[in-house]
Amino acid sequence: MITRAPCGIITLNDVLSVPRDEWGRTSVQAAMRRADQIYSVSPDAELEDALRLMDEKNVAQVPVMLDGRVLGMIGRDHLIRLIINRAALAKP
Repeated sequence: MITRAPCGIITLNDVLSVPRDEWGRTSVQAAMRRADQIYSVSPDAELEDALRLMDEKNVAQVPVMLDGRVLGMIGRDHLIRLIINRAALAKP
């Protein structure tokens, strides 16, 4: 199977940064963040480190990448739920 590295990512904030009257003539490529502007985590990253990265960089989600391939996306809301669940399960 042949896979390509992602060219970029587009988020709601990226769309909202384009004036609404220009949406009809603005391509995804013009509005997206290029691959070199994307923060990502590896599959073995700690949950707390991924959340810290999102907080420091003010992003709501990051791709999970390995060897230039996107394995998935993880969002801040999912991380917070996981951390809360882990803490609840760890209580005696």
